Amino acid sequence: MLPADLLVDGDRLLWTESRPSEGGRQALVGWRDDAPPVASDRAGRQFDGDVVDLGPDDFNTRNRVHEYGGAPFLVADGRVLASRWDDQRLYDLAARPPRPVTAAPATPAGVRWADGRSTADGRWVVAVRETHDDDAEARNEIVAIDMADGSEHVLVSGRDFVAAPRLDPDEDRLAWLAWDHPSMPWDDAELWVAPFAGDRLGEARHLAGGDGTSVCSVTWLPDGRLAFTEDSSGFWELHVHDGTATTRVSWFHADCGTPAWQFGNQSIAPLPDGRLACIVTERATHRLVLVDPDTSRVTEVSLPYGHLDRIQPFRDGVAFLAAETTGDRSIVSWAPGYAAVEVARYDLPGLRPADRPVPEPIEVYSPDGATTHAFLYRPTNADVTAPEDERPPLVVFTHGGPTGNVYPVLTPSIAYWTTRGFAVADVNYRGSTGFGRAYRDALRGRWGELDVTDTITVAQALADNDVVDGDRMAIRGGSAGGYTTLAVLTTPDHPFCCGTSFFGVADLELLARHTHKFESRYLDRVVGPLPEARDVYVERSPLHRTDQLSRPILLLQGLEDEVVPPEQAAAMAAAAAERGIPHAYIAFAGEQHGFRRADNIVTWLESELAFYGRVMGFRPAGDLPDLELVGAGAG
Repeated sequence: MLPADLLVDGDRLLWTESRPSEGGRQALVGWRDDAPPVASDRAGRQFDGDVVDLGPDDFNTRNRVHEYGGAPFLVADGRVLASRWDDQRLYDLAARPPRPVTAAPATPAGVRWADGRSTADGRWVVAVRETHDDDAEARNEIVAIDMADGSEHVLVSGRDFVAAPRLDPDEDRLAWLAWDHPSMPWDDAELWVAPFAGDRLGEARHLAGGDGTSVCSVTWLPDGRLAFTEDSSGFWELHVHDGTATTRVSWFHADCGTPAWQFGNQSIAPLPDGRLACIVTERATHRLVLVDPDTSRVTEVSLPYGHLDRIQPFRDGVAFLAAETTGDRSIVSWAPGYAAVEVARYDLPGLRPADRPVPEPIEVYSPDGATTHAFLYRPTNADVTAPEDERPPLVVFTHGGPTGNVYPVLTPSIAYWTTRGFAVADVNYRGSTGFGRAYRDALRGRWGELDVTDTITVAQALADNDVVDGDRMAIRGGSAGGYTTLAVLTTPDHPFCCGTSFFGVADLELLARHTHKFESRYLDRVVGPLPEARDVYVERSPLHRTDQLSRPILLLQGLEDEVVPPEQAAAMAAAAAERGIPHAYIAFAGEQHGFRRADNIVTWLESELAFYGRVMGFRPAGDLPDLELVGAGAG
């Protein structure tokens, strides 16, 4: 189980938990402690109080806005309203069975909701609504729902995308973000504000963002000023608008914000004393700082976490999701003068302290002189000591996005490999976030080139320095990371003996023409616009370079994937078969863009381990699937 989607409701904390053992559903849970924090909390004790499920056992709290979803629930005057995966309607979970509060769409799951907020009296809910009509492009709008009669009133329309509707403390102004094709939210997101009167808005004003500047996190201060982060300086820095003028109030020279792949990401939150708690990302590692918006004074907060997310005002301080470098995750409450308190903790199951490698930040220099960042995890197992003269095999992880990143946090996936004798290199190639806008923008027009170069460079450097066995190196990745994996494997003279792509992109043009709205113009920036750049799309598509594929490949795919359609993996498998390349293709019914069911995850990892054992010449322990490789030399 892993937590996500944190929300505060008075003294309650609510969040979702992934439940692979329950068919991959997301359960909505809540925690409440009626006793306020006391001095003994300085010792870091866990609050008293119970974490309880808030919906029925079969309720899957997930939404599909932008296909990636996020922020699938809200609270309206004590009532919890949540999106149900099956039909995407909002339901009142206080009713038994849960009662729908939004209308049934004409198209099944055709109306989707995200990132809602309610007025204090529960009369109005303001949320992002995404409407799918037949073959037309989806409409993204900000809508007010009158909870008295269920009527829906469009507040913001006419933009390709909207996000983060936020009511001010007096509930008479609304702030939101908007952007248009071909931009992604980290390219040109604009901040707008307008008077709010329930079913309508007054005249809107543009406050920041656009024309090469991205606004990220947005929050209102208790005194009615609007705080946000924008990156005109080259980093997402903190700014405050007082109704008349905007003032920059931080000089982190690091990012206070993350790319908005999902709704609900939040990196700033106000404290009762007027300061702002800010999650700052430096070299892909998070820290918490407090900023006085009047003096710009910064106070560092010492916390034992490498990753923080979804920070919210809570009591006298803040609450947030946190992850330690050891991989354990928590819902954390913190206030000035007190130690961080873990309201709920999610330990990685089955791992002892000696099974947990410490992430080591490494930097390597690509052939063009640029710096590439990665985290190295050495093989660690409490029961096994490797021979001193033997270098371990390596698995290189390529993250998705490509505008994403990885943090120095052990994950179950990484631990699966390190406890089985593999070293893992988790690469933040150029284009990754957490290193400023210049590093992020370096991939513009160069996807399929710089990510490939940087990934190869990291692996080769580890082999050249005798950290790993250069003859036993595998590459793996999903989605955009799957594309980088396939692009590497169809590049001459790469150092990998094999690779695994899960729901990876094989044909860039096919992706651009058939993916969902949110990413339908993404490739304009990282590859080039169509049809002008079609030759580039063909040149960089692994499916059109299979004549250079010479290493065994494992392909895994969810058959309900709306982001990277299954045709891509099937076409790559067919191309490998035509070339006589040893390969296997495993399709998972009922899975979307990412595998959520426990049995499928087990099949995936065990098949991948069996694949590496077959290629690298070792027999893994355990009863693994009998993976059949097709192609010349497959046996």
